Amino acid sequence: MKGAITKSILSNSKITFSDKVKDRSHDPYFVKKVEASKKTLRRVGFPDELLKLQAERLKK
Repeated sequence: MKGAITKSILSNSKITFSDKVKDRSHDPYFVKKVEASKKTLRRVGFPDELLKLQAERLKK
């Protein structure tokens, strides 16, 4: 899924989810895939590479 979930790294080191995707935000198929992806990420967690990237950004 290309860019379906926008991950925002905030200054308080929390990662948030956004499923706001311009004109496709009301497409039922697209919304279903985004919801499934969000559930998977919440269940299994983020990859180590993303967590390392977050740590590097917070150091700056």
